[in-house]
Amino acid sequence: MNSGKLIILVGVSGVGKTTIMKNLIEIFKDKLNFYPTYTTREKRNNEKNEIDYFFINKDEFQKLKDENFFIETINYNNNFYGTSYKFLENLNNGFNYIVILDLNGALEWKKKYKNTKIILIDCKNEFEIKNRINNRNYNEKKEEKINRINNLKNEKKFNISNKNYDKKFFNNNLNNCLNKIETYLKLIL
Repeated sequence: MNSGKLIILVGVSGVGKTTIMKNLIEIFKDKLNFYPTYTTREKRNNEKNEIDYFFINKDEFQKLKDENFFIETINYNNNFYGTSYKFLENLNNGFNYIVILDLNGALEWKKKYKNTKIILIDCKNEFEIKNRINNRNYNEKKEEKINRINNLKNEKKFNISNKNYDKKFFNNNLNNCLNKIETYLKLIL
């Protein structure tokens, strides 16, 4: 059996990764699956446990980490995120997946799984990204939004300077961005 492809979307907060991912899953519904990662952050009002993420507390996360349950983990805005090794089994069984990770997590996957493609989502307009973060209809605390905005410049600089992504797309217009990513994925899925 062929190994599945892993498509990883990376980019700063507010660049549209989740919106793009949900659209791509709809476009490629017979070819592309989503596997939720684990997080300790609070569930947003539009999210469902075990569908969007596996929501667990920090003690549970640390216990799983100590048991070597995760292939990669990150601490972002005082919340932990991680992807389980179980996910690797699904890929090895030939299923294609799309996930959202930070670039460090994506690079860990690329080292451990050769069929990984990293797609960097960027936006030329920083003001637009800040507006997206501030206007989200999430139950995110104001402090979390401020932290995300404050992290923008460093994250963006790291993502762009670290040329380890396979493709880069600008999400200045969602439909244009989706069309370009769709064309790219048709070549590799």
